[in-house]
Amino acid sequence: MAIKTWYGDSKSFGGATTYFFFTGDQGALSGGSNYSNTGWNVGQNAANNYALLDNGSEVSRNSFSAGIRPSSTATFVETGQTIYGNAYNDNTVVVIPQSGINLVYPYNAVFSAGTWTFSFDVQADNTARGQDGRMHMKLWKSVFNSNGTWSQTQISDSTNGTNWIVSNTVTNLSTTVSQTCTMTLTTSAPLMLSGEKTNSTAATGGYLTVELQWQVTGAASGGGSNNADVVIMHGTGTNTTITSPQYRRRVSVL
Repeated sequence: MAIKTWYGDSKSFGGATTYFFFTGDQGALSGGSNYSNTGWNVGQNAANNYALLDNGSEVSRNSFSAGIRPSSTATFVETGQTIYGNAYNDNTVVVIPQSGINLVYPYNAVFSAGTWTFSFDVQADNTARGQDGRMHMKLWKSVFNSNGTWSQTQISDSTNGTNWIVSNTVTNLSTTVSQTCTMTLTTSAPLMLSGEKTNSTAATGGYLTVELQWQVTGAASGGGSNNADVVIMHGTGTNTTITSPQYRRRVSVL
């Protein structure tokens, strides 16, 4: 039995867009702390405006609205083949959900009941105007089926049920120093992932999807600039990670 850590990374899978995902291959990460293309342009939105993640882009300031957003991880934006890390010795499907971030490939494992920790380093990229905010998260067990359909089951937190899990608030984001949004989810029963590679163009089961949205927490957030933003950072110099409870492998893909 052991815990496992996945690391945030950003990569193009054959197209023009660079997407965010989590990988277990720390050696494949770029060095240092790097901006991704994934985040939110909060602009001059007032407190308690929210927007779901849009993987691979900065969500427009015009996409924010009052009140928590409903989940929409069932919409995925790309599937494609790539060789990444040491999961397989041939191509595997990479699935990018629109409002979430996936593990890069499916896993066959049983995770003990316990606490998962999700950390995201964030920083301003274009403009820093004292923007404040925090992340909201849901965790899903997701399936990209061999017939091309996508399905999912939410993983409940033992004390929070199926509600959004809220991070600490980060304040006065700058373009030079990252701050970390951290969230934990505790399962009361073991979690089984049944990842299975069926052929070179399809993989079933086994994915974990971290769905995210951003909450503006201060009325002065944006500080007078329509370009004030919040971007997720990646690389060996960041705290953008997922850490699991104890697990045991069901097959040798971990």
